[in-house]
Amino acid sequence: MYTLGPVQWVSADTEAVGTKKESGGQAGTADGSDTPRLMLAPTSHLGFVRVLQQPRPECTHTEPLPFSAQDVRQYCSEFELAVQPRAKLSIHGPAISYVKPQIHDEPHLASPHSKCGVALVDRILCLHVICWPSDEFFARCRESGWLPEAALNDIREFGLHLVPVGAPGSATEHLEWRWSFSRAEVITVLYLDQIPRSVIKTMKACTKCANLPGKMLKSYHIKTAVFWLCQAEAGHPRWSSVSQGILQVLDYLEKAYQTKELKCFYWKDINIMELMNRAERKASLKTVKHIRDNMKTLLIQSNWNLSQFLLQQPQPRLSQKEARIALTRHMVIYGVSLNQHLYFYFAKAHRVDAHIKFAAVSSKPAEVCRMFREYTSGWHMNKFLLHALMIAPEEVVEQVRLTKNESGIFEWDAAALLALLTEDDLKRVLKDPAAVRAWLKDQPETERPAGQPADLRTPRDLCDLLLNTPLLVSVLEACVTHYRQKMKELEKIIVPASDRFRWSFEGCREWMEQDALDSFFNTSDRFHTQLGVDSELAQRRHRYYMRLFSQLREDPAVRAEHNRLRNVMPDSWRLRHHVFRGNV
Repeated sequence: MYTLGPVQWVSADTEAVGTKKESGGQAGTADGSDTPRLMLAPTSHLGFVRVLQQPRPECTHTEPLPFSAQDVRQYCSEFELAVQPRAKLSIHGPAISYVKPQIHDEPHLASPHSKCGVALVDRILCLHVICWPSDEFFARCRESGWLPEAALNDIREFGLHLVPVGAPGSATEHLEWRWSFSRAEVITVLYLDQIPRSVIKTMKACTKCANLPGKMLKSYHIKTAVFWLCQAEAGHPRWSSVSQGILQVLDYLEKAYQTKELKCFYWKDINIMELMNRAERKASLKTVKHIRDNMKTLLIQSNWNLSQFLLQQPQPRLSQKEARIALTRHMVIYGVSLNQHLYFYFAKAHRVDAHIKFAAVSSKPAEVCRMFREYTSGWHMNKFLLHALMIAPEEVVEQVRLTKNESGIFEWDAAALLALLTEDDLKRVLKDPAAVRAWLKDQPETERPAGQPADLRTPRDLCDLLLNTPLLVSVLEACVTHYRQKMKELEKIIVPASDRFRWSFEGCREWMEQDALDSFFNTSDRFHTQLGVDSELAQRRHRYYMRLFSQLREDPAVRAEHNRLRNVMPDSWRLRHHVFRGNV
């Protein structure tokens, strides 16, 4: 959403509304004759208003003129076409949607999270009004304390947005603007538990995978149902799983479509169903029934790891067995690919820096660095292999055998899982399977490292190469052009910098202090048991590492840089203190 402005909101008698009276203008906007002066006019449909602009000093007319929502959408469309002449535009409600040219001209470059021909970007122009049209939401009885009072006060003080779309069928539809509660929705979601959040996300994905005709389930309806159910349970609905939550939300929406009543969570006088016709409600009810009857298959298909496979399917729906096989393959490939990225990344990650300092004073620095890197990256691959085993069809699971390795540890044999991989799967992880096969065959047996296969003809050969990340990386570096450079470019994507600074400095320090006590950081035991370092020497080196760690966490420069990075991004909606829960 892009806010138009600056503007000054006034009432009919020119007194500023939605602003601080002493300033005479909207907070954060210019105050002067050049600033457009806008006023709100009611309509016959609750939740919609007309926006009027008062005459400027140079105007010859004396009456306010309408600020047309339809004209705003048209201007936005013309701007997008001027900037991107090849873009395919469409209008959905207040949004101007477009598909990037490379997506519809070059489908093979499409994102795995979107289908070719489906809009990837929505542009919405809006107006910010510092007022709230109804007090009911804030006066509502909340003995449970959800939402928190501080969040409610902030929602009221920030106000709302107006988006350019009118009530369907209204005589002044082209002039009308709709109240938007988007910011309030974001804050509400931030104060939900994990399961309700996952219910919203998963139901939206299941609706897309259902691929039924009509408008189906709207995301706004899903969120509204979840909010009402959560309010009844103090923000903590008694859902033991995401699937249980989905079933309750489906029941809630089914009743809403049948009774033609779904109240807006932020203004319950508004009945959302009034904006839906009979055909739309019928399509939504059909989607509710379809999701309920096919929930297991849709949950598998809606998993984001399957998105690339769904783009390649000749038909949009998969049988449950087909979906399980496809997801199993993707879990295996994703785990192997992610492991390669992490193998590079963790060698330079901020956590490992302290370990490298520690290793520099140990008797075996090279072994120490390698131990931490392989331990960290391998954990992620094993996690996805376990996911693959859990979702694989029964006949595949029956082929998996439990074996005991030389260290006495029991392991699952992944050969049956890797046997499902196709040639296209191998292209994803090996980049150039033909080049890899040729290189493996050309290696003299006497020079072949331990565990390196001579070919990739069997599932066992695939296990030996794909599940041994250091070996796989060395092979790809030797026979795939520009592999190392591509991996370095991907390092920037693996862990977004913004994710590291969601917590306050005190929160990060507390987390790292606790983390320093777990098995990953317990360097004394690991050096003693895994590298054979003398116990007393290992403990001395561990104490030295902890001193380095303490110096780092107490350094004022580290605190200052941490806080700077947390506040570097713009925050026009003033959400930072909700995301960080006050620890800014």
